[in-house]
Amino acid sequence: MAIAKDDTVLRLLCHLAWLRDLVGTGSKHRTLGWARRVYNSAAHLQFRFVYPHQPRDRVAESSRPILAKAIETVVAAASDAIEPLRGGAVGEDSALDSAAAREVHDALNVLLDTANRIGWGGVHAPKEDATLDRPVNPLRLLAEWRRRHGGGKQAGLHNASGYTANDEAMVELCKGIATKLVANHSRAMGRVPTSASEVFHEAADAHLSVDLDEFSRTGGDQLIQRFAAQLLRTRVRRVR
Repeated sequence: MAIAKDDTVLRLLCHLAWLRDLVGTGSKHRTLGWARRVYNSAAHLQFRFVYPHQPRDRVAESSRPILAKAIETVVAAASDAIEPLRGGAVGEDSALDSAAAREVHDALNVLLDTANRIGWGGVHAPKEDATLDRPVNPLRLLAEWRRRHGGGKQAGLHNASGYTANDEAMVELCKGIATKLVANHSRAMGRVPTSASEVFHEAADAHLSVDLDEFSRTGGDQLIQRFAAQLLRTRVRRVR
């Protein structure tokens, strides 16, 4: 179901502006943890650019190349900067190389100036929003996008007959539960290669998680919510 108000793009830009300004207050903030926050938020912003959740997030064709390049530059610079974290040898409090910090900071400046110039997301001012630092989960992001763009059409077909947002959320949740049950209990899963099975489980979890969140927002039945939440915590591996 499409959500009427979604200011995620603006919030991401404000948060990135806050992160940009943070390193200007002292070298102690130039850490790998800061670069990771930039990377996560920029990657979420990149997804919203590629998969707009609503019409106002779309960018004029003439502005798309320059904005795409600006976002990609931030993502790439921050990704390179946090490479030491991926090996697990250092912690997030470790100091970031000054050259890397400068590269990420400069890339953020270009991105924010570009977004402001073309009016993307609205007028942004530095403001921290730690909820936007969550790790990037492509499957969940795609599931959220599908939820917004798939459900609305179905609701439109039923509005005349009293079909409510809760009814729609219930239908989607049932689909998510069914997919998860197949992943956990279908005999066919026992014949699927392990690597493919892992992807299927991850996709099932991502879709059910999004559907459960939406069902909860509509005030859906608590018993069904508890069942779906418990299902999300289980992973049954069939013996081959």
